[in-house]
Amino acid sequence: MPWPFFLGHAAHRLIAYLYGVHHPHHRVFYNKETLVGILRKERLGDPARLLSNERNLRPDITDVTARQVFEVKPWNAQGLEEGQQAARTYLSAFNRALASVAPFEGGRDFQGEILVRFAQGQFIWRLEWRTLVPGVSQYRWTRSARRFASEAEAYRAGQWVDLS
Repeated sequence: MPWPFFLGHAAHRLIAYLYGVHHPHHRVFYNKETLVGILRKERLGDPARLLSNERNLRPDITDVTARQVFEVKPWNAQGLEEGQQAARTYLSAFNRALASVAPFEGGRDFQGEILVRFAQGQFIWRLEWRTLVPGVSQYRWTRSARRFASEAEAYRAGQWVDLS
């Protein structure tokens, strides 16, 4: 897998995992479940109200308990634009299918960071994400400027190389 795709996939998986950690009692679906599947499993609304092009859409994070949807995108202007469009599409579809049930909205207030060492590599990687616009969590990767023996050492040093 090309390195940029690997980092994007890793970001999606880590952010989704940490969302679940921060919301352990919520019913949450990740990008493996379609809109139809979520509606059916949760017995929400009427999946028949979805348009044909919406049925197989897979939001990155769907929190049924909080009625929030998040799209995870890179931390740049293109990522923000694509994320907002995707979030609008998911929300429109969900809320049309729900009819009179409490509507979904764009997720808010989800941010964090985590340090990672890939496959016992020599550098420490930092993944940061922020939800500055409802429904869009944007992420960025940085890498330690030098080799460190531990994630704690790298964090204390605070020497990160921007990979954009």
